[in-house]
Amino acid sequence: MGAAGHVFGRMRAFSIALSLASVVLIQWLRPKLARTFVQAKDAYDVYALPKPEHVVTMSLGYRSALADLLFAHVLVSSGLHLAEKRRFDAAASYLRTINELDPKFLTPYRFADTILTVQTAKPTLDDYASARAILERGMNEFKFDMNLWLSAGQFMAYLAPPHIANLAGPAAAEEWKREGTRRLARSCELVGKDEYAPHHCITAAHLLSQAGEYEALTQFVQRVMAVNDDPEVQRLALGSLARAVGQEQERKLVARRRRYDQLRAQGLAFLGRDRFLLVGPAFDPFGCLDAARQADASCATSFAEYHRRMDQKPAELP
Repeated sequence: MGAAGHVFGRMRAFSIALSLASVVLIQWLRPKLARTFVQAKDAYDVYALPKPEHVVTMSLGYRSALADLLFAHVLVSSGLHLAEKRRFDAAASYLRTINELDPKFLTPYRFADTILTVQTAKPTLDDYASARAILERGMNEFKFDMNLWLSAGQFMAYLAPPHIANLAGPAAAEEWKREGTRRLARSCELVGKDEYAPHHCITAAHLLSQAGEYEALTQFVQRVMAVNDDPEVQRLALGSLARAVGQEQERKLVARRRRYDQLRAQGLAFLGRDRFLLVGPAFDPFGCLDAARQADASCATSFAEYHRRMDQKPAELP
């Protein structure tokens, strides 16, 4: 027993000594490890997902749920990258995968340009190109979403061109601006709740005028006049047209609007302006069988043809 007790005492003393040595070693190493940990930063992101079409298969049918999960991760990661002042390199890959999983998930399209181009590091040409590609896919999926078309048009026409000019040259910037203007003009034809949208439409008219696209400007102002009842917006739109192509085109548009209002008041005044456009002008089908009357404006079956025939007789009232 004496020998066993002696051995046990030595082991206990050794354990105590080893514990004390460990504490001393930890206290000695901790400051150095802490400094190293503070200085360590992620140099780049690792995107671990396969191709978007493969992720669709991996979702096992839960495509929308996985898209929601990935988009939540993108939003959190984007904020963390901003706080850490480093690029979010995998953002475009995540967004493309989300779009492939759920093409009708609207929110990622609306946030794409901000997530990709508003970073602490200077965005690259690929960032802008990816944002544009995602926005264009979104507009193809949501052909009648005014807010998406409006924000995409603003990004392509106003926000991106100054940076594109520095990254790819003035010619590329002009192409972005022209395409953005077309998208912005399209948003003006859509019905939305944004009360400031009509004024963005006037800006689109100015951009078309500056680009020298007078035919597109004329068609655009015609559509704005057809779907917008605000007198101030109509006045500004006509003013843009008059400055660009002269008073004659303005006079024609005013005459067309007056004819349209008269036809609507005589027939289906309870219909809105846009719905009455779908109905078309009234005509006498039996009377228009007469070959002598078939070229008359009163026998036109569409407003486009009606106004074309009436423009040839500017002094004639409908």
